[in-house]
Amino acid sequence: MNFKKEQLRYSANGQTKLELYSALTEKYSWNCLDAGAPGASEFLHGEKIKHFVIGCEKLGISKARPPKEYMHEPTYNEKLEILHSIGLWKEVALEVFPPECEVVDVEEVYHIWEFQYPYSFVLNIIPAKELHELNGEYANVKYGIYIIDGVEYLYLQARDGHELRWSEKQKLKNKLIGEERTAVEIIWSEIDGANYTCLICLMQNDYLDFGLVQPAW
Repeated sequence: MNFKKEQLRYSANGQTKLELYSALTEKYSWNCLDAGAPGASEFLHGEKIKHFVIGCEKLGISKARPPKEYMHEPTYNEKLEILHSIGLWKEVALEVFPPECEVVDVEEVYHIWEFQYPYSFVLNIIPAKELHELNGEYANVKYGIYIIDGVEYLYLQARDGHELRWSEKQKLKNKLIGEERTAVEIIWSEIDGANYTCLICLMQNDYLDFGLVQPAW
């Protein structure tokens, strides 16, 4: 993907610079919004975290159809490509699966949060690199839930081998872990190509200090 910076704009409050990048591939038209300067997060021991909002339209499909028909959800590999193309540090990012009451992804756009050092995240991401035994099944998805060093990990694998969509993972998190819980998925080259998903689950009543803010395009 070859992204080009399209324009520089300001957020609604007129204080935060927002940079819009676009790319055109054989099948898709991509827009990625760099949602402003990095902010610090206690979940990274005070280090910086940067927010990107991704939108992708299928070429040759009328927008008269419902958005889910002409919008494309980026795959894990495509999210990694975006990170490597326009990211600040180009190393690792995460995707959030919030408490159900906080879900705002109604516009078919997707959010990733980039940070600099893979191991600076307060919860151990190493178990996400290796698939554990899947001893349960729900809605044609095999799953396993493991607590490793006090952290809960949810492993998911579709029975037919397809890559799970964000909405599928959110529903499975709600059903198997709890609607009120938050989970994250690590976007990292060391996991790229895996045929499973690993969600790292926050404890009950633990909440991220960044969230699914929906900035205007």
